[in-house]
Amino acid sequence: SNQIRTNKTIVKTELDAYSQNWYSTYLYYLREPVLYNYYLGHNIYRFTWIRSFNLPVVISLNMNKDSVWLITKMLDRMLSLSEGKNGFAFFKVNEIKKLSLKEWNKFEQLLSESDYWNMSPIKKVGVEVIEVDGSQWIIEGHLSDRYWFVDRWSPEGKYKACGEYLIKLSGLNEEIY
Repeated sequence: SNQIRTNKTIVKTELDAYSQNWYSTYLYYLREPVLYNYYLGHNIYRFTWIRSFNLPVVISLNMNKDSVWLITKMLDRMLSLSEGKNGFAFFKVNEIKKLSLKEWNKFEQLLSESDYWNMSPIKKVGVEVIEVDGSQWIIEGHLSDRYWFVDRWSPEGKYKACGEYLIKLSGLNEEIY
């Protein structure tokens, strides 16, 4: 659907069918759950990083009560949208790392500084432009009382700092673009 319910407000996300299919294909191969439709029992921030020239990555920061952990996944190959969910891929990286509440709070501070919860989910640029060099940065917030996502192409500034923090926590030594 192209809508998100936030408390009593419905926000039209205007995420086109092509993008929805593209993102869901990556999340399917990365064996990631759907986060927007119902609460999964603990808080999750998920960063999906789809890069033009490097392998796809998902980093999720999880918290349940006082327990915080980071899951980092990277596929062993790039995906073609045309293969849909009929192909196969393996994990090059699939790691879980225990973290502290301090690291969780630092990430939430970065989100707050970027005004994440008030950002438009999709950035409209007027004329439809298809980018080929760069990367898609999607951060989803899945909390007990709300869900949100922000999708940006090769972002800069405070939103980018949120993704960079998760990359740093993951220990991945990857080119950031």
